[in-house]
Amino acid sequence: MLKKQKVLIVVLTVLFAVMIAAYFVVVRPIIEQEEPVQTAAPVETEAAGEVVGQNDRILMFAHTEKENIRSIEVHNQHGSYTFYRDANGDFRIKGFESTAYDQELFSSLIVSAGYTLSMAKVDKVVSMEEYGLVRVTNEDGSVWEPSWYKLTTTDGTEHTVTIGYPLITGGGYYAKYAGRNEVYVLNTDLANTILAPIEDMVTPMVFWPMAMNTYYMVDNFIFAEGEEIRVAIGYNSEEERAGEYSMQVYRMLQPAGYNVSSTGYDSVLQVFYSTTPLACLELGVTDELLEEYGLAEPKYSIYFEFPDPDNGLIQNFALISERNASGNYYVASSLFDQIVEVSGTDWDFLTWSFIDWVDAPIFQRNIDYVQEIRVESPNFSETYLLEGEKQELVVTQKSNGRNPEVSNFRQFYKTLLIASIEGDVPMTEEEMAALAADPANCQLTLTIVTDSTELVYRFYPYTERRSYMTLNGEGQFYVLRSMVDKIIADADRITRDEPVDSTTKY
Repeated sequence: MLKKQKVLIVVLTVLFAVMIAAYFVVVRPIIEQEEPVQTAAPVETEAAGEVVGQNDRILMFAHTEKENIRSIEVHNQHGSYTFYRDANGDFRIKGFESTAYDQELFSSLIVSAGYTLSMAKVDKVVSMEEYGLVRVTNEDGSVWEPSWYKLTTTDGTEHTVTIGYPLITGGGYYAKYAGRNEVYVLNTDLANTILAPIEDMVTPMVFWPMAMNTYYMVDNFIFAEGEEIRVAIGYNSEEERAGEYSMQVYRMLQPAGYNVSSTGYDSVLQVFYSTTPLACLELGVTDELLEEYGLAEPKYSIYFEFPDPDNGLIQNFALISERNASGNYYVASSLFDQIVEVSGTDWDFLTWSFIDWVDAPIFQRNIDYVQEIRVESPNFSETYLLEGEKQELVVTQKSNGRNPEVSNFRQFYKTLLIASIEGDVPMTEEEMAALAADPANCQLTLTIVTDSTELVYRFYPYTERRSYMTLNGEGQFYVLRSMVDKIIADADRITRDEPVDSTTKY
């Protein structure tokens, strides 16, 4: 047994020695041998102007970067457009120089037009018709028109590329370079750049861009439904707000005399300032497009003026369609020559009732600019003449020349400032007209003459609690009948030197 173990040890020792020798003689030289450098013959281009690019793929012409491009002219299935470099070195859309566009998408267009790295090159060109690289009339009479673009460099060199049919696999497009009988395959990025409509690249806009600290300065705002002006609102300048309109940033121009809802109107202006249209549908408005989008006879229209600090007074005008199937609106902007789609949710003010534009108080003017107040009712009538201002204010009763106490009269004036609209009258126009036609129905005629205007309010009770109010002959709202009674009662108290409390109901 011991002898066998010794024999095994000797055998293993010999085998180990042989393996060591084999490593140094055979394996190690193989491991330490330098790997030979792989070489390949360079790709030879067949057409003049071709350039070998990444991974030995052929470029139709040398890579042209943005700084070396003067213009890109595109003609595709959607129309044609040109980006060109202006005198300041900025790229503009020809014919739409004031139109903003997406810089990232424009960069993609630059890459597609200037870096024509082909995926493959057709070995045996059959005919240009086969690849849709020329105009083709199909058997059914339809016509295929290939797209093309021309890139002009800053040194005047022109590169014109035609884009034909997509591959059957959808993995690219056939293309050719002007003057060559070569057919290349370019990648599918073309679908979003050269082959896409210019509208995809345009920043959709309706109104002139406004800043957070100036958007409220909109003036001469006019909102019309069809040919009827629903509301017109003016902006009170600093000078006007230092005078008669000290309580109001805006004033109602039509219907005149009402007070503008600062909350409601501000929300409208914020839509113009802070929301972006959903998409630009058409760049370049034509009569045919207006007809197509229901804007030839628009449902609504908006006009307003905005004082831009750098560009002066900007006039904005837009035509607006009825709601479309998506619940949104089509809008044609005269300023930016676009038809865009806007959110029906953002633009819900289009369907507001007039009461949504109006502030509740029926009257809001600075007393220092009021000249006369006439109160006429079946049981009481008096006219108050006002002269002077602030501490120098003097009130005179026209009927007898008496001067009531000014502090008490100011309480009566507060009553007028508190009187408020409660809601729409639930009557037809014919019913309201019939109610106001009979002078015997009039509960009160309140006339206020200011430095700039005369406001005539009339109130007609139609229930125990409500009175229909007209302003300068027009109306649609009601106030509480008890409030009208309080105005009459407080005016009477002035003549008898009884204390007036504007906070009480009667």
